[in-house]
Amino acid sequence: MQPRIDPVIGMSFSKYRVLSLLGEGGMGIVYLAEDSVLRRKVALKFLPDALQQDEPARQRFLNEARIAAALDHPYVCKIYETGEFEGRVYIAMEYVEGETVREVLRRGPMQLSEALDKGMEIAEALETAHSRGIIHRDLKPANIMSTRSGHLKVMDFGLAKSVQTDETENRSTTASIIPTAPGRIVGTMAYMSPEQLRSQHLDVRSDIFALGVVLFEMVTGRHPFSRPTAADTVSAILHEQAPPLKRFVKQNAAILQDTLVRLLAKDPAKRSSSAREVLTNLQHVRRELAQRERNSHKRFNKGLAAVLLLALALGAWLLVRFIVTLRQPLVAAGAEVLLADVDNRTGDTQLDALKLVLANQLSQSSRIHLPEEGRIREVLQQMERRDQRLDADTTREIAWRAGIALVVLTRVYQVGSKYALGLQIEKTGKQPPKPEARWSTEYRADNKEGLLDAVDHASRWIREITGEAERDRTERDLPAREATTSSWEALDLFSRADKLVFQEKDDDAVRLLKQALELDPKFALAHLRLADRLFILAREREGFDHYQDAIRLLDQNRLTKHEELRIKAQYAHDSGDYVHAEEGFRTYALYYPNEPAAFFSLGLALEESGREEEAIQQFLKAKTLASDRFYLEAHLGMDYLRLGNYAEAANCSKRLRELKSPYWADTIDGSSWFLQGAYAKAEEQYRSLIQSGDPEWQSRGRELMSFFLGETGRYREALDVLKAGIQLDSKNGLPGLQAGKLLSAAYIHYRCDEREAVKSLCLEAFRLDTSPGHLAAAATLLARAGFPDDAQNVAKGLLPVYGVPLFLRAQHRVAGEILLARGNPEQALREFKEAGALDPPAACREYLARALDRSAERAQALRAYKEIVDSQARVWQDPAQVFPGIWADALFEYIRLAWEANRRDEVRQTVDRYLALRAHADTDVHDLASVRRMADLLNHARRFP
Repeated sequence: MQPRIDPVIGMSFSKYRVLSLLGEGGMGIVYLAEDSVLRRKVALKFLPDALQQDEPARQRFLNEARIAAALDHPYVCKIYETGEFEGRVYIAMEYVEGETVREVLRRGPMQLSEALDKGMEIAEALETAHSRGIIHRDLKPANIMSTRSGHLKVMDFGLAKSVQTDETENRSTTASIIPTAPGRIVGTMAYMSPEQLRSQHLDVRSDIFALGVVLFEMVTGRHPFSRPTAADTVSAILHEQAPPLKRFVKQNAAILQDTLVRLLAKDPAKRSSSAREVLTNLQHVRRELAQRERNSHKRFNKGLAAVLLLALALGAWLLVRFIVTLRQPLVAAGAEVLLADVDNRTGDTQLDALKLVLANQLSQSSRIHLPEEGRIREVLQQMERRDQRLDADTTREIAWRAGIALVVLTRVYQVGSKYALGLQIEKTGKQPPKPEARWSTEYRADNKEGLLDAVDHASRWIREITGEAERDRTERDLPAREATTSSWEALDLFSRADKLVFQEKDDDAVRLLKQALELDPKFALAHLRLADRLFILAREREGFDHYQDAIRLLDQNRLTKHEELRIKAQYAHDSGDYVHAEEGFRTYALYYPNEPAAFFSLGLALEESGREEEAIQQFLKAKTLASDRFYLEAHLGMDYLRLGNYAEAANCSKRLRELKSPYWADTIDGSSWFLQGAYAKAEEQYRSLIQSGDPEWQSRGRELMSFFLGETGRYREALDVLKAGIQLDSKNGLPGLQAGKLLSAAYIHYRCDEREAVKSLCLEAFRLDTSPGHLAAAATLLARAGFPDDAQNVAKGLLPVYGVPLFLRAQHRVAGEILLARGNPEQALREFKEAGALDPPAACREYLARALDRSAERAQALRAYKEIVDSQARVWQDPAQVFPGIWADALFEYIRLAWEANRRDEVRQTVDRYLALRAHADTDVHDLASVRRMADLLNHARRFP
């Protein structure tokens, strides 16, 4: 009989090339494939041919993708996309290398500690699913992969149910209950809960029962209810208790017994009620087991100590080494480690880059982290140090001043033709330069290339000394050769660029990074750093190119896990995809829970989504790890303002002054006074910023003052302030800030009907800066001022890059403005709606409200303007994204539309607000005259109803 030839293998479609068959089951055929765009291996799951025409089966199949795609967790298999090829639906998912827990258990039961660790990972995955209203319903060893790193991935959500989307749900039940049709059982019977076998309503506790069965099986190597026949197995699940663990486990069985009894309770009411509760219980059991093992080691060590004393003549260092292994963790989780510059005694300046390599390797730790460069720069400024080289004494003083727990000193020298890498860890003392304690070691390398391996050993030693568990030091580690580059010349260029970044010389840093990439185009870390710098320089299009290059290199293990998670999330955020940014930063925080940057970045994504209360919670988490970061207080203050909590915003301002960030405090105070209607106090605060000693804050102060003056209708004063700011930015070489002020001035001229001035200023801004935000603003104002052809020319720089939302929404907005200027309001409205769908929820959609008004969709326009009016704090907190006076202009449009709709009560509520805001406006502000007439008519109506 000829073997069956699978026609799918070797085939290419969409962006996939099918490589081989991975497995086949009743609900799917799974192939290994390559994603030719991202150059990574994926698993493609097809519905079997016999079920392709079965619509319910197709829907269940796609339901798996929809449900699993909602879960972003390191212990859940990721879903990339769904599609259809030649009438066959498929799911593209993460390819997980390893074996199923079922295959692992064929070799025998796990150690109790390993089973507990894996049980906690399953509980974490279930907690994430349950928090989103998803019940797995088919949890079993065959659906759990054990990866090469030793971690688990929960797979196969094909039988899962989503509470939110289950159309058959009884509306009277609670949100976590899901019914199953009478007489119909789905899943694998041996792992079903009693209520699932009886086809009763299910909730999360059914998955918890299955977890209990899996955990029992991992510990003992056998199923707690397995019987010779399926009917007997079902009967045992329904009526019999699981055998006690001590029958199968010789040591420490009792510490897990009570937890298993709760997991396997027949009555759901007596079972553990949530995956979080299970996780907490297992963590407690794991700690108790670890304590028992430590006590056992101590008893052993007492006997061993006597032997060591007798053998003291063999070397005192043996005793010291032994004591070190018994110590408590050197520092608490989340501690910072500051690296000194390399003491390079070889004469080869390329070896200065060893600091960079060591820093990158230490970034893989989830327990410790390196301080931010900006913070080190601030301390050096406090020390009045112009020379920014971090020698040993300088590094010690920085650590003492900044409260950094540990200092690492590195020395490299030659021993004949070989190399030696020496390291010393110092625990920061109460007075510099006296450390509280020291540890040192040394590694040898046969040649220069071998120093990269020495750095790997050094990194693991530092992490061991600081108290990181062995498992955590190896589970995600990537060797230095793969995480950086094997080219010493490229490393040297990268290291020199890093120092230039530290000195805020971004243009020079970009030049060196490009040279490094010419030497090694696969130097992913250089692509990532170059993208960062290009974004700082407002060269987004180039930046996205290098982001993409870094992402393409991920499957070649050219970035550490730390950088991989950060780049994916940061790319989504910088590209304007805030949904995926939130998901990415949540995963980043899961892997690196001691890193304040993870929670801060997640807070930023939540801010963009208009979820200020959630953002505040993330910033507060970051503060527990880093209480002295001014930017955390600044964002907390801005979010409290958005929520109208002026008291907490004032507290943030006070803390900013204590942290020596008075300019941020002035910004928050000024915004607070403005939002509370204390306009004179707000103006005083902004004038103090203009008079600051910092050139960038002088520029920022003029920007804020111009927005304040624009809102109050003092257009001529605003233009004077902007003119001074433009000159200042030109003098200080700040083209991005200069372009922003030119566009602000153009908007004011537009409001004053000075069209030629609008054109001149917009084209000048276009020549200075081509970032998408400024391009869109310039094209918008040109179109509104009656120059659609010039707007079209400017908009050529907005051609979308890689489908990036940032460019796409700018392109749609500008297209809408040009269509509106050319008299096509209906087509313009379609473009604006496309832009609105891509905008973050917190964005100001004034353009959409205006288009609705021009399209005679007055009721919708009124609602759109009302949304802007009610979001004054959001609009005012991000003036760089809007124009000066745009909120007051939106308030006027709302009043006008409400008046036309004869909604007098709404007009009365807002007219006084507008008049108070523009009490000192220029006399020729035409909107002001209209509002005053409305106010007079309303007052007349009150007197003579």
